Amino acid sequence: MLYINGCSWTDSFTFRDSLMNNDILAINNAASGNSNFQICRQTKYDLKNFSKHFDKITAIIFFTEAFRSEYEYKMIKGPGSLQDLASKSLHQMKKAIDSSLPNNVNIIYSSSFVDLPWETNFPSMLTLACKAHGIIQEKTQCYTTKAIKVQRVHGVKPNLNDLDVIIDRLNTIEKIPKQLDHHLKDYISYTAVAKQIQEALNG
Repeated sequence: MLYINGCSWTDSFTFRDSLMNNDILAINNAASGNSNFQICRQTKYDLKNFSKHFDKITAIIFFTEAFRSEYEYKMIKGPGSLQDLASKSLHQMKKAIDSSLPNNVNIIYSSSFVDLPWETNFPSMLTLACKAHGIIQEKTQCYTTKAIKVQRVHGVKPNLNDLDVIIDRLNTIEKIPKQLDHHLKDYISYTAVAKQIQEALNG
């Protein structure tokens, strides 16, 4: 069994269609607007229950940017830049899932359009889309673009480097053909993601 969770990039009709076109059967519980906290909570619940009914499960979790949920920010303590805190938040979400992972689940972590602060063999959807379209991706480490929200709600003023990182990442997304409001919409990008999933399943 293949289980998938993520945000709107993963809850896309084009993505679901690409999975079907590549004969990949999956339970995709991604939802538009999901925060990492919601992805984490739903994933833990789903895998706990699905593991009782399937002998083996491969789970691919596409994290989104940190701090969509205020709860994620409130869980992080200590000084640091916006991106430093976002990195810590992503580690926290991963740790929460790993701590209750059933023994018959093989989990793979990826992301929609942000980087992950640990090594992974599954590139982000954005990285796969850039490669499919021959677009050179910027080399910054971007874990969130929620600078305005964090400043408004928590009074934290992002530094200039944080803002440069965010602008560079959004500029990269805007280079993808047919993207709309910083979301993938094209089959070339999602077919590349589907092929990466098939490679992961084939081991």
